[in-house]
Amino acid sequence: MFLVWLVHTSVDWLHLLPGVTGIALCGAAVLVAPWARPGPTQGVSSRSRLASIVVCALVVLVGAALVGRSALADKYRSDSQQTVVEDPRGALERAEDSLALNDESVPAYYAKAAALARMDDYEGARGALLEAARREPHDFVTPSLLGDLAVRRGEFVQAFIGYEQAAALNPRGAALTPLAESPAAAAAQ
Repeated sequence: MFLVWLVHTSVDWLHLLPGVTGIALCGAAVLVAPWARPGPTQGVSSRSRLASIVVCALVVLVGAALVGRSALADKYRSDSQQTVVEDPRGALERAEDSLALNDESVPAYYAKAAALARMDDYEGARGALLEAARREPHDFVTPSLLGDLAVRRGEFVQAFIGYEQAAALNPRGAALTPLAESPAAAAAQ
């Protein structure tokens, strides 16, 4: 059970499910539990058992640190998204904290861009969205947000480019086609 969990979590996010992870760790504890008292002929066995307990403890500590880091990054991102309207500076700090823990989180870049846009830092917001686009080049949301940001600034050529890119990445997005055809219409919305 522990081995299956360990192999699977190395390629997927299974370690983020506390119940499944708890069961796997209980399985590991059963594997290294001292079920019999060591006798005089079992000295070598007890050393190897102690070594396996230490290795398992280290694996658990490293796993807990990685999961904790990811969970904390998500918490900071969520806090940033929730407070961006009333406290853009605080939201920016939380987004930066999130990115310091997980610089691959595209939603954290969105939160950073939203905070910077609220603070009228167009270049900073655009830079955060461009970084998100660099990290996830096939995501249609980022060019859409770049288009929205450009519309708010009155830069309709940039908005057209963003919306057109988004429509190309998501051809089924019915709302993107009209925005790509007329970015000025987005300003009315």
